[in-house]
Amino acid sequence: TALYALLAFINLGSLKAPQTEWVSTRQGQTIAFDLGEEKAFSILYYAGIQHNASVGDAEIPTSFSVSVSPDGQAWRDAGAASLYNGDCFKWIYLVNAPVSGRYVQFTFNDPGMSFFEFLFRDAETGQGLPALSDAAALCDEPDTLEGEPGWYNSAYFDEIYHARTAYEHLHGLYPYETTHPPLGKVMMSWCVAIFGMVPFGWRFAGALAGVLMLPGMYMLGKLLTRRKWGGAAAMLLMAFDLMHFTQTRIATIDSFVVLFIIWMTYFMLRWFFLRFFETPLPRSLLLLCLSGLMMGLGIASKWTGCYAGAGLAVVFFFGLWRRVREIRAAKAIPAKQQDRAQALAAEKGYWMLGITVASCLLFFVAVPLLIYYLSYIPYFAPSGGVTVQKIIQAAEGMFKYHSEPGRGMTHWFYSPWYQWPVIFKPMWYASSAYEPAGCQSSIMAMGNPAVWWVGLLGLFGVLCLWAARHWNGKNRQIVLHPIQDDPRFALLLILFAAQYLPWMLVPRGTYIYHYFPSVPFIILCAVLCLDRLSEKREKAARVVLIALLVIAAALFIAFFPYASGITVSQSWMDAMKWFPNWLWY
Repeated sequence: TALYALLAFINLGSLKAPQTEWVSTRQGQTIAFDLGEEKAFSILYYAGIQHNASVGDAEIPTSFSVSVSPDGQAWRDAGAASLYNGDCFKWIYLVNAPVSGRYVQFTFNDPGMSFFEFLFRDAETGQGLPALSDAAALCDEPDTLEGEPGWYNSAYFDEIYHARTAYEHLHGLYPYETTHPPLGKVMMSWCVAIFGMVPFGWRFAGALAGVLMLPGMYMLGKLLTRRKWGGAAAMLLMAFDLMHFTQTRIATIDSFVVLFIIWMTYFMLRWFFLRFFETPLPRSLLLLCLSGLMMGLGIASKWTGCYAGAGLAVVFFFGLWRRVREIRAAKAIPAKQQDRAQALAAEKGYWMLGITVASCLLFFVAVPLLIYYLSYIPYFAPSGGVTVQKIIQAAEGMFKYHSEPGRGMTHWFYSPWYQWPVIFKPMWYASSAYEPAGCQSSIMAMGNPAVWWVGLLGLFGVLCLWAARHWNGKNRQIVLHPIQDDPRFALLLILFAAQYLPWMLVPRGTYIYHYFPSVPFIILCAVLCLDRLSEKREKAARVVLIALLVIAAALFIAFFPYASGITVSQSWMDAMKWFPNWLWY
């Protein structure tokens, strides 16, 4: 976990970004800059939050223009730019070609236009030029951009929504991104408060969530296989997964819901496998309480936590059914022949289950509802405070957005649910236009083929193993009551199905990153199949596991440029394009 954390936080994002904001106050407002002497230079700007109007789905941008002069008297136009909502917190070149002059004047065509910095770079040296202006906030942080604009120092992909909203939560502004619950963005805002509104700051919380997934996978793998190597295998496969690396290093909310799904599942399965009548009831209830707490945090981060919650409910009632069977079996044993656990089950078993069910109304209903309610405090702070009615209205708006048929299906990277497991269409997040000749930089969301494809085989393997345990050869049919009582296969099928199958019914456009919450379960399926193999052929299982981890690690390294955005040779990038139109840069 520590080694992965080191890799995750290195090159996560710049620790520098302009922090002092300037906002235009009237239409046609002008601001002038003096560079001290006439120079040839390029112009970059770092915009803040815009509040542009829209007509239907079309946004109406604001705009500004720039003029240059050698003496402050004779001015000539040097370019213009339109500013959209998505241009926030990123460095952008104003004009493609350098311009010449000593004085620079900007004319802002709309009030309320937000900027953090204008930067003038010498056309010959590329160094920032000192500038003087009455609007000091626009030229007081020229050292905050090192190198060229790109994902490292600017917001990219959906960060323009989620990182922006984290900033708005922190500063008491009305949130821009309202299509998901707010908790993930609130947690981002806490890190922005610590590090500042810089790329490292707005990405830190998600990267930390990615780190904390690994011990959760270890605990799940160890719990299901009862072997330390099973835990290590699950953890390493998650660490080597490219989707896990990429998706947790971008400031979107998927990191948080997957983290809480892993841990809510772990605590529920701990309860499921507990020797219920040999364990003090408070300890049993504590596990359920922790599972409910994690579920509440997950749902308050993204509604896909509800899918996992449905899976937890099935697992919980499955566990209750097994304990009812234990009670009935204990009651069938003469009192003098009962051991301590059987005596407790026979005497107080139904009372203990009743307490458990009643407690779960608190743990899995009241606690999640309370978390969901509290997460909306920053969301509604600018509009007079949170109320139940406002939360319901927000939920109705979210549901309407996500249930709109066809929304997003025209997107180039639209990918239906059945394409995800085979990595049919990775999704492009960012690329750089300023790399040296023969080099490229790109970020794509995709799975590690060794992890996803083997995980898919593991899923089918678990299905077959489950069927084998429920196959009645005499009657030639599948029976729900197992011939051999090993619930692990059923549990993984339940948990995977709860997370994956609902996407078949989603009418809007979907993308490969929607498969991310399902990835932990296909990994666990692969590990469980290896565990089953080790029971019969331990040496063969060990060889297969080592080979799988080596191949997964090798592919992680090979595809690492696409997962991380580091600059490498174009030939390296081309070598990983296994299929036509598969990867971009």
